[in-house]
Amino acid sequence: MKKLYIYFDEYGHFSPNTGKVGSFSHFIYTGLIFQTLVDKNLFEEKATEILKKRFNGKLFKANKVNIKSKLDILAELLNLNWTLSILVVDQTKTEGALKEYEKSFIKFIQKTFLKETTENYDRFEINFDRTGSEQFQKSLITYIDQHVVKRDLFSQDKSYTLHDEKKDQHVLLCFTDLFTNPIGQYFCKSHYKEESKLFLEKIVDRLQVTHFPYKALYDPTYLGTKDPVKDSIIRDAANSLAAEKLLELSHHEEKKEHQILLEYVLLANHINPNRLLPLQVITDHLKHYFPGINDDRTKTIITDLRNMGVIIISSKGRAGYKLPNTHADFEMFFKRYLDSIVPMIKRINQSHDILFRKSRTDIDLLNTVSDSKLLRDLIAVIKSVN
Repeated sequence: MKKLYIYFDEYGHFSPNTGKVGSFSHFIYTGLIFQTLVDKNLFEEKATEILKKRFNGKLFKANKVNIKSKLDILAELLNLNWTLSILVVDQTKTEGALKEYEKSFIKFIQKTFLKETTENYDRFEINFDRTGSEQFQKSLITYIDQHVVKRDLFSQDKSYTLHDEKKDQHVLLCFTDLFTNPIGQYFCKSHYKEESKLFLEKIVDRLQVTHFPYKALYDPTYLGTKDPVKDSIIRDAANSLAAEKLLELSHHEEKKEHQILLEYVLLANHINPNRLLPLQVITDHLKHYFPGINDDRTKTIITDLRNMGVIIISSKGRAGYKLPNTHADFEMFFKRYLDSIVPMIKRINQSHDILFRKSRTDIDLLNTVSDSKLLRDLIAVIKSVN
């Protein structure tokens, strides 16, 4: 059985009141993960080399490093084997829990994240930068040992350790911070920095992102058609259409809103293709560029993009938007419109029949209004299948 090596860092602070100036709308955990000891050692060797070359051998804080240097460092690490596991906690949706149970909420979030990351492994080594008081650290270690590590006679090779990064001179935790900082600046809307997406674009293929508490926006149990070939065709077509339209929009300054929204949806799709982006989340992102924008304007932009040929779908019973990645995505999308269009046409026909009878055939909109032939044909088709 493989052993997993994980190095965690956090971005932001738990904020019981996200409306307070300077508070963080989101709290982000980032885990730098290695599947083998060899991969971990090679990364550590390269990281130590980078420290000597760029920082005189000293550890650094990522928030003191500019984006160009971060990208240059990242370029030196991309030929190595590593992945990133990310948990994004939307604190605007968890304020009640934070106010009453801040310390236990931190434990709960760590437990949730760590169990998901290590569930398929009997051997793992978890390393975290220290957080909170010494008393809380001891309590946290005991809690995680009981709920995540859970050593037994057959699985002893498990550990959860809190480190003092500076005191221990922990190179891998230092470099975890290199990833955590721009990832946090991308997902934390209150502290968003546009430059962060330059970093994210380089690592999207290495990311596994979980959102809390947005579980309702996923549909992993949907029992639609499963066809890997069709899924691949749909995914490639939807992504290429969006990318082509994005390139076209970049030449039209008057379509800047459309460009930024599509860019956000496209990147979010690469990061997590199953997530539906809530309308409010998209609007909040656009507000960084257009402070006066609102949800109604966001809906209009999405409609415009759909009319331009970009396939942006939504699902009945689940609020949000995404690009389709599977045949099942399209089935849900079609079903949503069928459930709206068919009853609507039936109501139109019913209303027409009532007016036609009440007016003693004087009012016959389906045969007198211009462009009504298509509507008559649709009514005929629906009648023929019902």
